[in-house]
Amino acid sequence: MSLNIEKPQFTGEAHLPYTLALITALGGVVGYMKSRSVMSLLGGCGVGVAYAIAGLSIDKNEAERGHAVAFCASAALAAMMGRRYKKTRALVPAGLLAGVGVAAAAYHGAKYRQWTQ
Repeated sequence: MSLNIEKPQFTGEAHLPYTLALITALGGVVGYMKSRSVMSLLGGCGVGVAYAIAGLSIDKNEAERGHAVAFCASAALAAMMGRRYKKTRALVPAGLLAGVGVAAAAYHGAKYRQWTQ
């Protein structure tokens, strides 16, 4: 006799990755437009695409993979912007986005653990 227990379906888990996808991609474009920084464009859009993939995965009931991808994107965002904050001491945008990256990594790490238990 086996118990067939389905994982709970939560609503709204994809909102954060979609929001961060938009914010990081727009931030990359703005960084490029202000200072012609190709690294800002590639970094922002790259992390934005990763967040979008995470949101799509969560929406497709592949929450484990979605939260894992979002965790990696968040860790990358925290590392990139944390390094920039350390160099420039500019609270906006570097310090703010480093903090957002850390918070998002904590959230997605916790959600990943929840879905894998």
